[in-house]
Amino acid sequence: MKKKIVGILICTLLITSAAVPITGQILGKYIFEPINDRGTIYVDDDADPGWYDATHVKTIQEGINNATTGDMVYVYSGTYIENVIVDKTVDLTGENKDTTIIHGLDESDNAVKITSAWCNISEFTIENGGSNSGGIRVNSDHCSIYNTIFDDNIDRGVFVESSDYTEIIDNIFTDNNQGIYVYMSDYTTISTNDIKNNKDNGILCLSSKYCEIISNTIELNSGIGVYLNNQCDYNEIIGNTVSSNEEVGIRLYQSDGNTVSDNIVNNNGGPTEDGGFVCFYSHNNEIFGNDVDSNYNQGIFIELSNSNTIYENNIHDNDIYGINCDSSNNNEIYNNNIYDNTQNGIDDGTNTWYSSILEQGNYWDDYTGDDNNWDGIGDSPYDIPGDSNQDEYPLMTPYGPPKADFKYSVDEKNVSFDGSRSYDYDGTIITYEWDFGDGNTGNGLNVDHTYTEDGDYDVTLDVTDDDGKTDSTIKSVLVDSTPPEVIDNTPDTATTGDIFTFNATVTDNVEVDFVNVNYKYDDGPNLNVDLVNTEGDYWEGSIIVEHVLEIIYYSIYAQDTYGNGYCCNLKNVTIIDNDLSEITNLKVDPEVQMAGHYVNISAVVIDNIELSEVNLHVEFPDSSEEIYPIIDNKIGDTYYLNQTYIPEGTYSFYILAKDTSGNENVSETKTFDIVIGTAPENPQINGPSSGGTDTPIEFQFKSIDGDGHNVYYYVDWGDGTSEDWFGPFPSGTWQTKSHTWTEKGDYTVRAKAKDITGLESGWSEQVINIPRNKDGIQKYQVTTNSHETVVKLPRTI
Repeated sequence: MKKKIVGILICTLLITSAAVPITGQILGKYIFEPINDRGTIYVDDDADPGWYDATHVKTIQEGINNATTGDMVYVYSGTYIENVIVDKTVDLTGENKDTTIIHGLDESDNAVKITSAWCNISEFTIENGGSNSGGIRVNSDHCSIYNTIFDDNIDRGVFVESSDYTEIIDNIFTDNNQGIYVYMSDYTTISTNDIKNNKDNGILCLSSKYCEIISNTIELNSGIGVYLNNQCDYNEIIGNTVSSNEEVGIRLYQSDGNTVSDNIVNNNGGPTEDGGFVCFYSHNNEIFGNDVDSNYNQGIFIELSNSNTIYENNIHDNDIYGINCDSSNNNEIYNNNIYDNTQNGIDDGTNTWYSSILEQGNYWDDYTGDDNNWDGIGDSPYDIPGDSNQDEYPLMTPYGPPKADFKYSVDEKNVSFDGSRSYDYDGTIITYEWDFGDGNTGNGLNVDHTYTEDGDYDVTLDVTDDDGKTDSTIKSVLVDSTPPEVIDNTPDTATTGDIFTFNATVTDNVEVDFVNVNYKYDDGPNLNVDLVNTEGDYWEGSIIVEHVLEIIYYSIYAQDTYGNGYCCNLKNVTIIDNDLSEITNLKVDPEVQMAGHYVNISAVVIDNIELSEVNLHVEFPDSSEEIYPIIDNKIGDTYYLNQTYIPEGTYSFYILAKDTSGNENVSETKTFDIVIGTAPENPQINGPSSGGTDTPIEFQFKSIDGDGHNVYYYVDWGDGTSEDWFGPFPSGTWQTKSHTWTEKGDYTVRAKAKDITGLESGWSEQVINIPRNKDGIQKYQVTTNSHETVVKLPRTI
């Protein structure tokens, strides 16, 4: 069972405008409420059976069913395969969004459906939502969805239908069909979400008004990044990054009175798609402060759309047109920087490409006119291709007040500020004024400041250019000199050849940047391993322990994102050898041996450190045992013993190996037999009684062994030469050998046999006569007895 939360106070995050109307302390955009003011239902899918009761349940749906209005339903990590209906006002909260998973059971239904107002859902992964709507379907007002992952839902990640004041904040949408779909739902807030790699649109709003789409990252979707469709009026699309979507970055269709500002819209569209921003049948929209670049076909496309205002945008590096006005009238386009497009503009309607009030047009990088009066406005109009439209006040330099921006680096309480990121399109920044947020100020492009106390400081940079125009930016700078706190949880022993994990709990008041371990073996070189943040404050990193009986010396170092570091004291890890020696290839030769003859027993024995003992244990037929130390009998890694044994019977044996750490291993047990057998019979000899000199003469030999053993033969040819033991051959089979005599005479051929156990027969004999090689043999006499055959030949005349 998972560890349960025990404590006096648990803080629950609720989106401010969607919070359950219960009194709480407002901190920023969330409400933090003490849990003891409300009821809590706990859900765990794998707790011990005794844990469950009315407030401790197994499924999320059971938790909601048991809850009352205003309760929290707290879900522990696990995978919950169900379709959940939230039909009462509750906070549904997971333990951790990466490990608390709602997997839709019915693929034709939503994974979660909300039918009650003022509900809040957070800290889940929601997947396998069905084709009906998807991950979460909202069918009630004032609901909030935040800090949740929507992954691989068959339809949408979130579907909001006829529900006002919904907030969708800080979520991740990946690999769904569509990321977010808002239908006939006003005052919806979609903020700070990551919406990437979905199969269709990132965000689709249909017939919804007064919605806010703010500070989202909408990238790599297969459809449109942000799509306002059919009477989506008076909405705001502000500060988003809309990039690399396969169709259009931002599209308005039959949607009026919307504000589209301060977005980055780049790399959208494809060879057959329109590209960056498209306004179709949409009127009275305000489009300003956007960076629209590197899109396929066109940066901004206005088609059949009237009375829109397009100003202060940077429109550059688009494939075909910077701005294309097609069948559109009464649009006002001014103070835009339009450059490095294949064609900067085209217009076949009647539109105004300048501000008649400001008497300022746009900056065109291909304008070739003069400015003889040095007022920053070209003396001749810029002609817009397509019809007779002109920019009557083309800007000679890019438009814009200066832009204030800065970077900084913190070293304990010392902060270095660098204003070089600031820029001015049409001139030069002449002053940089700093407010450090602690009552002190400074001037200059680069300044250093030392704070007296740690804290969060709002630092302001004001810049002024040579035209007197200004801009300001504020950044929160955390000054922190407190190092991380490290609790070393690493064990003090390790085992040779095994995985060993260094681990620590690291806490800090700011984000921990990295944790690593410097370690070495005894006098070895210094080594390093980076620890990984596995969960919460827990960090760990592993090594494979070397096969040495040494000490690992190590220290853990942690550093936060502000450069504050902490190094733990040097600690020791003792390496223990628990690995047994390996004993392989145990064998005996021969497996059957005659008493008193040698038996060879051997095995390969290997240890990761060092062997201290290798002993051969032999059990005799009478169950007595003899132990033979063989650690010094070795060739390479093979240990052996050649030994004779007398008693007849079956012997068993095994090898015990012990290393210097005291680890013992025993081989398998094998056997061999010692026998006292009978010698083979005297061999029979089959050969001619006479023959000639210098001619090979064949003889055959056969002996029968009563024990059925194979036999060898030894032959004495009677002329001082012999045939040494040859064989072995199966008992009772004829074996042939030939011999050549070089001189006349009577020769006694003798033969004997022995079996594989070494028992020998007696001699058998046969006499052969070898006459002179003249007229041949005139007559002969053969004498045969049990041991010899004699053939006598007369002298040849």
